[in-house]
Amino acid sequence: ASASAIGDLVDDAKKVFGEEIPEEEFELVEISDVFRGFRHRHQHAEFTITVGRRRARLRIHRTALEEALENMLKNAQVHAWDDGIPERTFELDLVPEPARNQVQLIVRNSGRPFPDDMSEADYRRFARKVKSSSGSGVGGAWVDKCLKAHRGSLNIRRLGPTMGTEFIMTLPMEESQNG
Repeated sequence: ASASAIGDLVDDAKKVFGEEIPEEEFELVEISDVFRGFRHRHQHAEFTITVGRRRARLRIHRTALEEALENMLKNAQVHAWDDGIPERTFELDLVPEPARNQVQLIVRNSGRPFPDDMSEADYRRFARKVKSSSGSGVGGAWVDKCLKAHRGSLNIRRLGPTMGTEFIMTLPMEESQNG
């Protein structure tokens, strides 16, 4: 590995293991606003970002959640999309589940599905990656750290050979938000 790649891995390790996601920086945020801001930042990209119409307010650490979404997009760009994928899409949606006091944030990308030789647990581990990956294997660990800070969980669904992957992040709703 090059000195630059090693330096990047060290920086990523510092972020995952050294940086905290401070509880006092959490705020009540309209998640669809976060999604629309994400789409706006990537409006000139060579792929399509769609945002669902449902709304929910959650107490989140906005920066950490935005970084988790950026990581998922980067994973789609590196692992799911290649020249054989003509329609490159990244979809953001949410499904409020008031009866269960939770909200599902759903991230879907077109293209190759999540690798069969990688489990959800592998994705969440630091520096764990499939052999064909050029990445550092740190992104999933950051997503996991972000979800733990939000008392959330992650499920990954492979959608089919060219249909991509669905990442379902489940986050709790505040009691006062159920009405």
